[in-house]
Amino acid sequence: MIVSGSLHSLYLIGNSLINKNDKVIMENPTFPRAYNLFKSLKANVIPCEVDKSGIRIDTINNDPNTKLIYTTPSNQYPLGIKMSKSRRLELLEWASKNNSLIIEDDYDHEFSNWENPISSIYSLDKEERVIYQGTFNKILHPSLRIGYMIVPKYLIK
Repeated sequence: MIVSGSLHSLYLIGNSLINKNDKVIMENPTFPRAYNLFKSLKANVIPCEVDKSGIRIDTINNDPNTKLIYTTPSNQYPLGIKMSKSRRLELLEWASKNNSLIIEDDYDHEFSNWENPISSIYSLDKEERVIYQGTFNKILHPSLRIGYMIVPKYLIK
């Protein structure tokens, strides 16, 4: 889907999927505008620690009521950490066990994943649990507000 930027795609995802008090796990620290968007939709935002390998999903209790996990794996915002492949696989396993979806915000993939590339969470996903989003503004021009998201087939409608 073509959108007007990453916040537009998050708004569409959140507005379509989040009900009041649904749990959304977010990296801590995280992109403040994404946090504010989820809070405005009345989500229960759960902060999750980040270390040198990325999000520490093992610090969060298993909870089948967690609807979404928001992550920036190629270049964690604002720390700049690249999530390891093993951590990406661990995140997918956690999402599978808890029937959760992952929002992979790959806003900086083109630059941060150039050397020693790591597969996106989306490309590792075998259960259609990942919503992949990105933008073109860093490649083309910062004022160009065009983004995209790739959603599992069952979410297209």
